Amino acid sequence: MASLENLLSKVVLKPSQKDRDGDRSAPVIESDVKLKESPFPKVAEEVKEGTQLKPTETDDRSQPMIEKRTSIKPAPMVALSEEIKTKAEDVVEFANRSSLRRASADLVAELHQFKATLRSAEGTADRSAPIIEDDVTLKENPYPAVLSAISGSKENLKPTLTDDRSQPMIEKRTSIKQAPMVALSEEIKTRAEDFVEFANRSHLREASEGVVAELANAQTNLKAVEEMADRSAPIIEDDVTLKENPYPAVLSAIDGASASLKPTETDDRSQPMIEPTTTIKPALMIQLADEIKGAVAEKSC
Repeated sequence: MASLENLLSKVVLKPSQKDRDGDRSAPVIESDVKLKESPFPKVAEEVKEGTQLKPTETDDRSQPMIEKRTSIKPAPMVALSEEIKTKAEDVVEFANRSSLRRASADLVAELHQFKATLRSAEGTADRSAPIIEDDVTLKENPYPAVLSAISGSKENLKPTLTDDRSQPMIEKRTSIKQAPMVALSEEIKTRAEDFVEFANRSHLREASEGVVAELANAQTNLKAVEEMADRSAPIIEDDVTLKENPYPAVLSAIDGASASLKPTETDDRSQPMIEPTTTIKPALMIQLADEIKGAVAEKSC
C-alpha cells in the first residue's frame, strides 16, 4: 500500500479550464438590469408568527338521515359473494341456460308476432321447363323396361373357382406376437409430460448436432488484402505525455500482502429434504426409451 501511495503522489495532473480561464458558473447579468431583494424572508417570518382565526360552528350533514323506526340489517352481498365463489360452475351454467331461454323466448315471440303480407303474382311466365327445339323428337326412356327385365329374369350362373391371395404370406416358422403399439399408446397417454420432455430434448440434441456439423464443414474463401491502413492505434496528441501503468506494482503489492481470514462455520442445506416415509422410485424414462427402441426395431424387421 505504501508503494501505491508513492506512485499516486508522483502523478501530475493538468490544470483544468476552470483554473486557467476562471469560474464561469455564475449567471450573466446585463449592466442595465437591477436586482431587488427577495420578499420571501419577510413572508416566511409572517407565516411563522401566525394569525388568530375566528371560531366557526360547523353543521356536519354527511351522515345519512335514518329514522328511528328503521332497522338496519347486515348486507347480504358478503354471504352472496362467498356462495357464488363456492358454486361458481353452477352459477355460470344457470346464467347460460337463463340467457339461452330468454333469447329463445324472444325469438319465438318475434316469429309469432311477425306478419308479412305477400303480393299476389299476376302475369307470370313459367320458364322452368327445358327449351326443346322444333326439329328434336323425344323418345320414351327405356330404363323402366330394362329394370323390369333384370329383376324378373332367372338365370343360373356358372360356378367359378377363385384364388384369393389378399392375405399376407406368412411362413410356418414365423411366430406372430401381439402388437405392442396398443400398450405403448396407453403408456404414452399416462406419461405424456415425460414423453414430451424426452422428445424436446432429442429434438434439441439433433438440432445442435446439425449446427455443429454445418460449422465443421463450412469453408469460406476470404479475399487477400493487398493494401491496408491500420488505424487501430489510439490517436495521442503531441502535448500528452504517457506514463507507466501502475497496475503491475499494485497487483504485486496485493499478492505479497498476507491476510488471515477468520474461520467460518457453514450450514449446507442444498440437499432436498426427504421425509422418512417417502419412497423414491427409479425414473421410468429409461424403461420407456428401451421399449420404444425395441418396438421400432421389431417394426423395421
